[in-house]
Amino acid sequence: MSQAAAYNERHQHELHALQALGWWPWQSRAVASEQLVSEVADWQRAQGLTPDGACGPATWQRLRETHLPRGWLPRLPRGLAEIERTYGKVGEVRPTRAPIFAGSGRAVPIHPALADEFPRLLQLAAELSGYTPADIQTYNVRRKRGGDNPGTAYSTHSWAIAFDADPSRNPWGNKPSSPLIQHPQFLAVFRAAGWRCGADWTTPDTMHVQACWGY
Repeated sequence: MSQAAAYNERHQHELHALQALGWWPWQSRAVASEQLVSEVADWQRAQGLTPDGACGPATWQRLRETHLPRGWLPRLPRGLAEIERTYGKVGEVRPTRAPIFAGSGRAVPIHPALADEFPRLLQLAAELSGYTPADIQTYNVRRKRGGDNPGTAYSTHSWAIAFDADPSRNPWGNKPSSPLIQHPQFLAVFRAAGWRCGADWTTPDTMHVQACWGY
C-alpha cells in the first residue's frame, strides 16, 4: 500500500464524512485503495493542489469550496484579521439561536453566518457516530484559557463560532473514556467540513470545535 493509501486508511472516518456530506467526487465507496489514491491525485492536480493522493485539510477545504450548500461560507477564516472580516469584532456579534438535534426542542446561540451549517453538521455527526452530546455550549465572551496567548486573546466562543460538546465528559487530553474519542466519527464530520477540532491540538482540548483556524 502506498503512503497516501495508508494515510487515507487512517482517515477513513473523514472520508466517510465527506461521502455523507455529499462532497465525495470519487469512487462510490470511501475505501482506501490504490484506485482511490489515483483518483484523488488526478482531482487534486486538476484543482491546482499538490497531487499526493492523500485527503487532508487542503483537499477538504477545496471540496468545501466546490460542493458546499448555498448559504454556507465557502472558506473558514484563518487568523484574527480574517475572523474579524468574516464574523465581525468581539462585542459586535449578535448571535442567533439555532435548533439542535431533531425533535429535542433545544437551541443554542450561534453566529448568524453558521445558522444553517452548524445544526446540520451537528445532526449528521450525531447520526453517523451514534453519540448525541447532552450539553452543547457555544456563545461565551471570554479570554482564552490555554494554548496560544492564554488570558490575552479572546476565545473563539466570543464570536459564537465554536462549541464545546459535553465539557464534563470530554475533558482536556483526549482521554480514552471521552465519548468524542470513543465515537471518532463525530469530530470527523466537522474536520471534513473544514472546522478545527481541539482534539487535534498539541495540548488537546477534546470538547472544543470551531469554525475557523486558530490565531
